[in-house]
Amino acid sequence: MANSVQSAAVTGHTLRRVTFFSLITLTTLIALGLLISVFHTDGLSPIEQVLLLLYTILFSWICISFWSALMGFFVLLFGRDRWAISRQPAHPSDLTAPPPRTAILMPIYNEDSQRVFAGLRATHRSLADTGQLDGFDFFILSDTRDPDVWVEEELRWQDMVRALDGKGRIFYRNRPENTSRKTGNLEDFCTRWGGRYRYMIVLDADSIMKGATLVEMVRLMEAHPGRSADSDPAGTRKPGILVRPHPAIR
Repeated sequence: MANSVQSAAVTGHTLRRVTFFSLITLTTLIALGLLISVFHTDGLSPIEQVLLLLYTILFSWICISFWSALMGFFVLLFGRDRWAISRQPAHPSDLTAPPPRTAILMPIYNEDSQRVFAGLRATHRSLADTGQLDGFDFFILSDTRDPDVWVEEELRWQDMVRALDGKGRIFYRNRPENTSRKTGNLEDFCTRWGGRYRYMIVLDADSIMKGATLVEMVRLMEAHPGRSADSDPAGTRKPGILVRPHPAIR
């Protein structure tokens, strides 16, 4: 029974993707045809061909946003999504296994440190209210180069650790070089410390999330391992990356 439901879900998701990309392609081709009819009156010069190529790329991007928003509107309008991951049958869980470790990452670069840490404190308190705080660690991954902002970040991090009793759970690190910027910052975290955690959630500098939402995200990933980033298509857990401690993290 569960296999038939999962098979139906896969079919439904495939149908939705095919419909979505078909609408994007059709809309783009119609718009492209209209523009070609305007250009074609005097023939297509090389510069007009380049313009058509750029127009196709840009208009397809607009179509993606349009059809995504429209489909989302209908889902909200009817109040349910039968193919949502929360509606699919859950994978049997091992009740004896320890709860999964999740890293909450916030990469920052010369941000307003008061706003950054106010948001993190709010997220931390909301998560503590769920009673699931022990399964999460917070990482502020700074690429800040301004010395004054850097010092302020460290001071606010220390205040946050003291105020929330977060020693060993709230970490701050400033990279010596911001190679590859934000993506390099995340890659460096995954390489050094990713093996300690099953999941990671990346926040923007101005992000604030409810603790219940974070807990639900982890629950859904646990319930559907086949869709998790650390699982293979069959749903088998892969071992984490082997990492070594690094003195730069405090």
